[in-house]
Amino acid sequence: MASMSSVAEPQVHTTYRLLPKEEWSRLASLSLPGPYPPPELAAAVVAERDGLIAGVLFLQLCAHMEPLYIAPNHGGLVNFRSMVATLESILPSGTAYFVFTPDARVGGMAKAVGMTQLPFRVWTKEVA
Repeated sequence: MASMSSVAEPQVHTTYRLLPKEEWSRLASLSLPGPYPPPELAAAVVAERDGLIAGVLFLQLCAHMEPLYIAPNHGGLVNFRSMVATLESILPSGTAYFVFTPDARVGGMAKAVGMTQLPFRVWTKEVA
């Protein structure tokens, strides 16, 4: 009876670590589904196998516009578009920001200033 020998493949372990800002250039070669945030505004954890990035997950600060308050006796006298334009004037070109709209009326306001509704559900978690 002939004996079969098998050659064991070397085990490659996956390691997880925060990617230092000095190494963010390694992300440029990945086919990310969108632009990745700058390291000044985010953290990235990488999953590495055999020295290569097999996965990356970002935790990023996001510009979030709200809450909005307009005093009841000033309704119609405060221009929402002007408020938005003033906020946008401090953002670098290409910056995206978000707003959560609780109802269709507020959604209409967001649309009126050029915002686009996204097909996402919003989830939250408070870290213990």
